[in-house]
Amino acid sequence: MRSQEIRVLVVDDSAVIRSIVADSIAATPGMKMVGTAANGRQALEILDAVRPDVITLDVQMPQMDGLATLDAILARRPIPVIMVSSMTKRGADITLDALDRGAVDYLEKPDYGAKTRAALQEELPHKIRAAAGLDVQRILKIRQERKQRRAEPRRG
Repeated sequence: MRSQEIRVLVVDDSAVIRSIVADSIAATPGMKMVGTAANGRQALEILDAVRPDVITLDVQMPQMDGLATLDAILARRPIPVIMVSSMTKRGADITLDALDRGAVDYLEKPDYGAKTRAALQEELPHKIRAAAGLDVQRILKIRQERKQRRAEPRRG
């Protein structure tokens, strides 16, 4: 079990969403928000300085989208990334793609309003806690092996 705070970086182009997530993290014992970014480029610029344990990442953002950002983050360091977007629904192609690329979890961001606040304040902290400390390098290796097996022609 972790004895120190879980350090979280929040990447979302919506200032409202960043604020809700920041409030949620601040209200959760054992978690600390170490930075925010409005797009992938900003996230990559501050990544090494803030050294997060977990990153929440939107999919649709200007300048550099979430999938390209995910690839760039994981190429630098194997950090648990949770995709948080209105596009990340169970079974959605973009969700499956993000998981294949190395995201450890996802949270569907409902339309603005009470449902959004509830998802970000109640569900997200649980997902962050579960993601913290995961062996992302091992997860990436397993997913890569699975992808290679699917690509191999079947014998028989």
